[in-house]
Amino acid sequence: MNTWTSLIESVGSMIREPSVCLPEEQLSQQLSTVTSDARLKHKLHMWFVDEMKTSCFLRLANELWRRLDATKESQTVECLSTSVSFLHNELFARKDLIDLMGKYVPSYCRNLWEEVLLVLQAVVFVHTPHSMDDIVFDCLTHWFRAFHSLNTNSAAGELDESECDDMVDRNEADQLITTCLHFTQQLHALQLTHVLLGKSLNELVEEEIKQTLKTKCTGHFSSPVLAEVLHWVDSVLFRWMGTMFEATAESVESLSIWKERLHLLTYHLFGSMRLSELFDIIVDFPDSEPAVADLKICTEQTGQKQQVIQSLKESFELRLLHPGANTPDILTQYVSAIKALRMLDPSGVVLEQACQPVRQYLKSVGIDCCQLYHATTIAFHLNIRIALTTVVFI
Repeated sequence: MNTWTSLIESVGSMIREPSVCLPEEQLSQQLSTVTSDARLKHKLHMWFVDEMKTSCFLRLANELWRRLDATKESQTVECLSTSVSFLHNELFARKDLIDLMGKYVPSYCRNLWEEVLLVLQAVVFVHTPHSMDDIVFDCLTHWFRAFHSLNTNSAAGELDESECDDMVDRNEADQLITTCLHFTQQLHALQLTHVLLGKSLNELVEEEIKQTLKTKCTGHFSSPVLAEVLHWVDSVLFRWMGTMFEATAESVESLSIWKERLHLLTYHLFGSMRLSELFDIIVDFPDSEPAVADLKICTEQTGQKQQVIQSLKESFELRLLHPGANTPDILTQYVSAIKALRMLDPSGVVLEQACQPVRQYLKSVGIDCCQLYHATTIAFHLNIRIALTTVVFI
């Protein structure tokens, strides 16, 4: 037991302060003696993992959060980077000890280094303060703005006014990108990328796509814009993420997954934006045919047909079927809706369900022969024979 006590004291000191170390031969001899007993071997393994958690990781995490809490808003990027570097350096200062201890763990245990990293992930995840998400989001935003500036300076004359406002000085941008790469490499080495970046990265990506949609697409119905947005996602967002994670071992696989997710998110956000404008798109039809074509692509990718139906029902009831509306105007919009929805959904499911409130309204007010003739004439010129049968058999 004297050997056990001596080993525990020595290893415990090295965990708390890595600069304190025994000669490897002496430590290996003590480890060989203790682990010759299977029960002590198991006990040593459990003790070491717990000691790394309590004497090292909790202390380091508290120091990390203390540094970040004291950060001024203008220094978030520098402070987050140096804090992660501090955590990275402290852990890797103990890597030789962990590797040595790993030679003496029971055969049924996982790699000790990987087990220690899992414990670190758990400690960081559980003890991360709420303010951490805001700090990470702020840093990611700075890094994205820097990357965007470096990759759009050559085409500054083609930038939107909002994009010009976000431009960063080239020297500052270069420095921010270097800091970003160093930061993500260290996070990957600690296997903390998902724990610290996951939520904030998702929020930033969604916000940037929404802002781009608002700038490039809102109210623009006369020309296709979905392809342009997807090109922006690939050439700006996806390239930025590729730059951030280029040094990781799983970069090719993880980035291909990210590209699929970015496209699916873009389809969903674009579809949701167009749904809020669908009534106006129908009013402008057929001039808005490109907008309908873009929305069709999105609904095919995301399965948002039910949202289309619900959105149109609400829009019809709020903006069309009100007491001040003229029946001829309602018929005109009804025929436009038929044309647009047949293009959006050739199966007719969306048309049948979305236009139900209009059909009920027309039935309640009655349609005389002149109105039927007028609707028939419009339908004929638009080549929508389905409109005739729908109106006649209300």
